[in-house]
Amino acid sequence: MRNMILNLLGYYLVWWSIVVFEKASLLQYSVIIFLINLIIHFKFSVNQVKKEIYTIGLVFILGMSLDLLLSYFHVFDLIGAYWIWLPMIWITFGTTINYSFHKVLDLSKVMVFILGNIFGPLSYISAGKFGLLVYTNSIVLLVIHGFLWGLLMLVLKNIKRIKK
Repeated sequence: MRNMILNLLGYYLVWWSIVVFEKASLLQYSVIIFLINLIIHFKFSVNQVKKEIYTIGLVFILGMSLDLLLSYFHVFDLIGAYWIWLPMIWITFGTTINYSFHKVLDLSKVMVFILGNIFGPLSYISAGKFGLLVYTNSIVLLVIHGFLWGLLMLVLKNIKRIKK
């Protein structure tokens, strides 16, 4: 339970540091916080390092691919030094799959898909409110984004079950 809470706090610490330091053009501090969080994560998952690297790598590839594709099609436009902060967010999100996020992924496939549909786009809308991206005003693109996040969540559910 303690590792789960530390994991969740680490994710939000990285996320908020990106919001604060990107605006102040001090993203190097977010990089330091990100690296410290990653070191702490692997310290607590010492018995599962291979599984964690595999999970984080897959989440990173899938998440970056999805975001860059959606950005290319202008579902949202990334702002600032996104080539630095976007990978940090996806890698940090990857660290949550087997820890703080596992309860969500243990729900039924239908619930996981619905939660992805709702909370995936909501996280981007909130990032837009903080100036990290410009989100489209199109309801159609919002629905497509939600559907893709629902599918991503189902893939993450299956990644979580892999025992490496």
